Amino acid sequence: MIIRFTAFLITFFMLATPSAVVSAHGQNHELEELLFAGKQGPYEVTITVVPLVNYLEIVILFENYDDQTSTFFPQITVSAAQENLSLGPVVATRTFTAQEANYIALLHPPTQNSWELLFNINSHVGNINFILPVDIKSGNSIPWLVIGSATSIALTVIWLIYVRFRRR
Repeated sequence: MIIRFTAFLITFFMLATPSAVVSAHGQNHELEELLFAGKQGPYEVTITVVPLVNYLEIVILFENYDDQTSTFFPQITVSAAQENLSLGPVVATRTFTAQEANYIALLHPPTQNSWELLFNINSHVGNINFILPVDIKSGNSIPWLVIGSATSIALTVIWLIYVRFRRR
């Protein structure tokens, strides 16, 4: 009876423990938001953000990217402003794949609420400036899911030790 119950507890807590989700640069991040999708100047862009206090990740994706075109290397700078605070400008880092051209910028806004992101795209086509608003949220600083999982595993181990020594 005790072995069955212990096996049940182990199975239950193994299934209840969350698995790790790979997330990097706006991919598979649960707080990622679509900020803009459309045409800015001659470019078709999609801009996503992870808008957290002290962590604002901005991903700019050029939709109609042709990797055969060697002249398509714009320089993108991003800055942020809120009333009397300003951050940046930060030069976005370029990452290419076979199908798309991503630019990634990281800012660290110290406060939440509404910020304005100022984008500057400079290329052979010309200089394009635009502003987009973003709402910065406070992130959950206490990882409750991790604490709960660790507690459940610790309680299972304590139960197994207790059952083993109680039988002697």
